[in-house]
Amino acid sequence: IVHLAGHAHQQGSPATLVRNIFTLTQTLTEAAIAAGCRRFIYLSSCKAAWPAHSVYAAQKLATEQWLLAQHGAGRIEVVCLRPALVYGPGMQGHLAKIGEHTSGLQSHPDLVCPLLLEKKKQK
Repeated sequence: IVHLAGHAHQQGSPATLVRNIFTLTQTLTEAAIAAGCRRFIYLSSCKAAWPAHSVYAAQKLATEQWLLAQHGAGRIEVVCLRPALVYGPGMQGHLAKIGEHTSGLQSHPDLVCPLLLEKKKQK
């Protein structure tokens, strides 16, 4: 499983962020384990390094810690990634303005394709 779903730009109430970042990832992971999935790749956020910054950052870190505990318990192989910047169609804010004038940024397909190729190679 390559799990990229979640909120961008820290949108939502604290309860919504807990549900959509931690709880739904936990539910997806449990379903993956029950289905016999061998590896779970989680796209977190570089903000997980600063959990005091926001509920979003704290939930990203809590999710990583829970996933790595499942890995440590031998339930499923887990890889947590913390990309610094991810952008794509519909992006907003300052990054959108930068993207208009820069060709070196990585877009969603450019990030996902290497993940899927790596997953395919390891089968």
